[in-house]
Formats: sequence, C-alpha cells, structure tokens
Amino acid sequence: MLAIIFLGSACGTAIRPSTPHPDAAAIATVEKPTPVASPFGQFHITPVLIIGDSITVGARDIGGLQGLLEQSGWNPEIVAQVGASLPWAIQHVEQRLVVPRIVVVEMGTNPSPLLGNFESEVGQMIDDLVARGARHIVWIPPEGRDPMSYQEKDAVITAAVSSHMHVSGWAKLLETNPQWFGDEVHLTELGYRQLANFLYQELQPLHG
Repeated sequence: MLAIIFLGSACGTAIRPSTPHPDAAAIATVEKPTPVASPFGQFHITPVLIIGDSITVGARDIGGLQGLLEQSGWNPEIVAQVGASLPWAIQHVEQRLVVPRIVVVEMGTNPSPLLGNFESEVGQMIDDLVARGARHIVWIPPEGRDPMSYQEKDAVITAAVSSHMHVSGWAKLLETNPQWFGDEVHLTELGYRQLANFLYQELQPLHG
C-alpha cells in the first residue's frame, strides 16, 4: 500500500493536467509494498508522500514527522515549501505518472482565507491524485487561531468528501488547544510535535 500526504494552501488559477494518465499496470507496480526482514519476521514498509506548506515544514523539521513515520513502518517522502499554495501542489502531482495509494493533503492556508479559485483547485487536486492511483486521501484543512478565519475553505474541502477522500480531525483538535498556535496560523514547537503525532496516529490504520 502506498501513501501520500499533502499539506499546504491554495491560490491562483486552476492548473489543467499536462501529462498523460498512467496505465493500470504502472499503478499496480508502484502500489506493491516492500517486505522487510526483521528478527520478528517480515513487515511491510509503506510509502507515503507528504506535500504541504510551512505547516508541513514545521511538522517535519520541528515536530520530527519524518523520523516518527520511518520508525513505524512508513517510507515518507515529504515535499513542502514555505508559502506553497494548492496550484504549486497540483504541479508536483501532475509531474508524476503515479502516486501512492494513501495521500494526506494539508492545503488551503496560503495565500489567504479568500476563496478565489479554491473550489476548482480542490477538485483538480483530487482528480489528479485518483487518476494516478490514490485511493485514500486524507486532507488536513487550514486552521487559524480564529476558528472562523478559514470557514469557507473548510466547507469546500468538506463538500469534496468521497469514497477516496476524507477530512482529517486535526482542525477540531487544534480548536480545543489554541495554546498550540505561535501566531495566527503557525504552531509552536509543541504544536508541531502534536501535529506529527496526530498524523502518525491517523495514518496507522491505513498501514500495511
């Protein structure tokens, strides 16, 4: 089983696919987990791709997300950039012929809470991921110290829920722990550690 995680934001004009969709054989090949021998027998290392903005950068560099996932049977690829928006993430997806089966997306923080083309961009992202092999997309919606600040974007993400995509529970947990915010949108060191741990817990049922 493969996995992808996206963390980031949305802005600009929706980007249309510019690469051909992969065939079923290519997707089937990349989806095979890698068996690893250990003193306790074989276990599977499950690939996971994490794409996001500064929130993902913080979870990786401050929260220890990469190591936490590696220690629990994942092979994480984290693609994150400060200030990244959803069109930026779409470009990264469209450069790939295939993606892992499990995807976590944390997008929507940038460039602002304004909707703009966000609805069409969310649809484009999901379509691109599913076409390339994603089967479990976990979307971490944007959240601010003011829980109402990203309400419209959060509603767009919730409306996109399907058999392939569900919304992470991180935002609700963050709303009950405002002390984890360091400013209006970024987290403290403790907040990033909590995010990394929450993501680990949320992914574990999908492992294997």
